[in-house]
Amino acid sequence: IAGTIGHHPLINGLITRGHLDVRGVAGKWEAFLIQVVDRPVPGVDRALVIAGSDRRGTIYGLYDVSAEIGVSPWYWWADVPVRRRASLHVEPGRHTRGAPAVKYRGIFLNDDAPALSGWARATPADPGGSVRAVARRRGDGGRALHVRSLWDGGFRWLAVPGLGRSFSGVTATPVTMPSVTPDATSRQLGFRVVLFDSGDVRFRTHVSPTFNVLGRKEGLRFAVSIDDEPPQLVDVNVDSTLATWERAVGENIRVLTTRHRVARPGTHTVRFWLVDPGVVLQRLVLETREVPPSYLGPPESLRAGARR
Repeated sequence: IAGTIGHHPLINGLITRGHLDVRGVAGKWEAFLIQVVDRPVPGVDRALVIAGSDRRGTIYGLYDVSAEIGVSPWYWWADVPVRRRASLHVEPGRHTRGAPAVKYRGIFLNDDAPALSGWARATPADPGGSVRAVARRRGDGGRALHVRSLWDGGFRWLAVPGLGRSFSGVTATPVTMPSVTPDATSRQLGFRVVLFDSGDVRFRTHVSPTFNVLGRKEGLRFAVSIDDEPPQLVDVNVDSTLATWERAVGENIRVLTTRHRVARPGTHTVRFWLVDPGVVLQRLVLETREVPPSYLGPPESLRAGARR
């Protein structure tokens, strides 16, 4: 029986009836108690009970039992054999693990991409044969080691206050990450919008002017989409003439336009996809009709954002 103190009715009932002593565990940070309880519920003579002070504490208690059984946290990542036992025994009494000495713990994967993600895509032997399948394994190993967080190669969306015409911007870091082809697992920013009509719409994506720092034929790219349509790739440096560059620098903006089709009115999700590092997004404008030109553009809509 496993559950979290204060949230699991069966665990709470055992505490109320005096079958489970959670002193030193309840209210702590990521702690747990393991105890054999006689007749916890009608029809059950004896049960192994794992009670966590919070959800992570419960999870850590389960993984500790798994490790004692013989399943190493490294069974998949380092091919540590699972120890087979003819029988399993639990010593009587209370077995507790107090709060971790370090409150926030984590593993940083220095080469999440392209090394780990590339290997994952090329390893069909893993269930799912995908980056997501490997990510699940990584999560299992991290939780078994009582790791609280996993950083994917240091990736994050970085807000840049005071930048550009609207005094805000966002970019992906680190800038040394490799370029990617957008798919369902790719990094993206999503924003929910409500449209009252179906039909053709335009995205005007406002980005900061930048050189083609990658030095290839195509410039820095991003992608945009609405709902589940395939992402449209956009080249920030598609017009590399001197006149265009001077204007972009003078106005501190480059505006790239794409066209999309909305099948129905209602709630939709506008997506900005990471393709190349170095692109700084200042603003996304969705136009359902002609909008009079202005320096700052239309006022910002009320929105509920979803970030990945």
